[in-house]
Amino acid sequence: MTALVVGAGPAGAEAAIALAKAGLAVTVLDEGPAAGGQVWRKPATGKGPGDALRDRLAASGARHRCGVRVWNVARCDTGWAVDLIDGDTPERLSAPALILCPGARETTRPVSGWTQPGVLSLAGATALLKSAGAPPPVPVLIAGAGPLAIYAAAEILRLGGQVAALVLAERWSAWLREIAPMAGQPRLMATGTGWLAKIAANRVPIHWGASVERIDGDGNGLQARIGNGRTIQAKTICLGGPLQPETEPSALAGVPLRHDPALGGWVPETELDGTTALPGLWVAGDGAGVRGAAAASLQGRIAGLIAARYLGVPVPEVGLANLRRAHAKAARFGAASMRLAASQPLTYAAPDTVICRCEGIDRATVEAALDDG
Repeated sequence: MTALVVGAGPAGAEAAIALAKAGLAVTVLDEGPAAGGQVWRKPATGKGPGDALRDRLAASGARHRCGVRVWNVARCDTGWAVDLIDGDTPERLSAPALILCPGARETTRPVSGWTQPGVLSLAGATALLKSAGAPPPVPVLIAGAGPLAIYAAAEILRLGGQVAALVLAERWSAWLREIAPMAGQPRLMATGTGWLAKIAANRVPIHWGASVERIDGDGNGLQARIGNGRTIQAKTICLGGPLQPETEPSALAGVPLRHDPALGGWVPETELDGTTALPGLWVAGDGAGVRGAAAASLQGRIAGLIAARYLGVPVPEVGLANLRRAHAKAARFGAASMRLAASQPLTYAAPDTVICRCEGIDRATVEAALDDG
């Protein structure tokens, strides 16, 4: 029997490993050049924290096809079909079991001046930090919410860069409210505490309960005006926003969507173990609802084992029960992180703010078109 996995991030890689260990022929498809996803992105040179996962995937016997783009998911006579492009070559693969692990994407709130050179999304900046192992031009202003913004600031400092300021949408009291659900993951809490300690040791100003409202600049640098009336000078500005699940593959497969702000917005209807109402189809990781990398890894492993059982491989219930308990604990930590990351203020872009970057259309043009019917 065979199985397909789409996505080789924490969830997809663990699902593929579980299927391969069960003795099944499994192919995992991923757009990236190496397994790990955005969280465990492989550095361009040297070793990275995702190397252990990549090594386990390579040793599992699963077939990993990187650099391919999946553009369609559909039911077929043998179960599920996936259409992909490998280079310039179209191809269709099918299997009786399919696990979708597409991950999540960041949403950035448009502000006046956000299209200027030197303004990056926070997710793009962290990808640069992980792959290149070097900070963007300094000093850097980090604006966002939740652990990702704090990680980016600490990582820039670790790499020898300078952080002009950290602008966080949430207030300090919001972190105090989330201590209880985060306490179940002491290792992750210790990591986050280390980030904050590094930021404090470098005397980086932190503006709590604020956001970037406007960006001005010239060839010499950028100037950000934040909500508390202050202005901050920087060479690079990183704007962060909440994460949202990538739901396109699930929707193509026919999985109904529901809206759950606690999980990032629109999410596919699944059980906690990734099971959908469609036979032979599972959705795991942040693509099933943003709960963080630790929860994604565990949910991917659970989905892989349940898919193996679906294909006729005996899977002990005791092992699944232990994984489910671990996943529930990790998911509570992820939910707390999501609540912090979603602390974005509800503000509206100025009329001259570019909304559509591809076409260069600003808010005033959009509103005029709406008024015209």
